[in-house]
Amino acid sequence: DYGATISNLTEATLNREMIETAQTLILLADSSKFNRRGVAKICSAGQIDYIITDDKISSHLISQFEDKGVKIIIS
Repeated sequence: DYGATISNLTEATLNREMIETAQTLILLADSSKFNRRGVAKICSAGQIDYIITDDKISSHLISQFEDKGVKIIIS
């Protein structure tokens, strides 16, 4: 619900700037990173075009992301 976050404030600023100029936003994160919140938000879930993750992500999370138009790639 909160979106993508990071614990490093300096990286968060850089990530937000890159996202603003990107045509496609791809988030690469293993399943252990979901349902955790870092210090700084870098984007909302609706801004993400694709998520590449492992097969341990819950089907509930997949559905939530797909409802927001995010394509999930299990690798």
